[in-house]
Amino acid sequence: MCFLKTVRIIAITLFITSIASLTNATPIVFNFTGTVSDKYLDEHMQDAPLSIPEWKGKNISGSFTLDVNAVTPTILRDDFSQYITFDRTGITTQWMKFTVTNPDGSTLTFPTGEPKKDGEGSYSASVQLTGDPLDPLEVFQYFNIIKSNDYDEDRIELSLGSIGQDLNLIFSSTDLNIVEFYPEYTNEINKGIVKFKNEIGEKMEYYFLISSLTRVKSEVPESGSLILMLLGFFGLILNRRRMEK
Repeated sequence: MCFLKTVRIIAITLFITSIASLTNATPIVFNFTGTVSDKYLDEHMQDAPLSIPEWKGKNISGSFTLDVNAVTPTILRDDFSQYITFDRTGITTQWMKFTVTNPDGSTLTFPTGEPKKDGEGSYSASVQLTGDPLDPLEVFQYFNIIKSNDYDEDRIELSLGSIGQDLNLIFSSTDLNIVEFYPEYTNEINKGIVKFKNEIGEKMEYYFLISSLTRVKSEVPESGSLILMLLGFFGLILNRRRMEK
């Protein structure tokens, strides 16, 4: 009986470990869409600069990838998660990657450019999810993600915010591994910012209202996780057969 109990414990441990690793081992990917606008929601509708006015009302799309296993969170609580890295070379910001398709079909990746010289600034990457109670009857939820070379160039930012009584108003969790977003329910902040340089070095920028922000389901688990799962599964079968005998 002691042997059977040990086998059962080991099998269950392997099985649970494999499930957890399947959930967290692969990078997290989200797709987003939006509409270019000369106004954005930030408490009130604010005016927004558009380097190419004819893009107003046009659609944009993009995606971002987060490898949260490759970075240490600066804050990690049930109601607040935050990851931030920055440096001159950009190496420590590679856990976050962005692509954007502009209204004209051109594609941007963030960040771009060469390593910074001393005093020139740094690359940065940050993501924040927070649900902060303002009072017993009101809750503010906020999502913000930024990838940039500098504040004024080669930068993309997505922000969603809402005030209300529903904790799951605009996102379901502060855990990036499971969170789902609902930008259609924003009532306080909804803005996307894209800043880049065109082929001749001119600084370009536009704002957009975020229409959708959806998780891309991972379908390719790591081979090591599959092996752990199989070992745990066969261990449970072996344990059951021994008990039947």
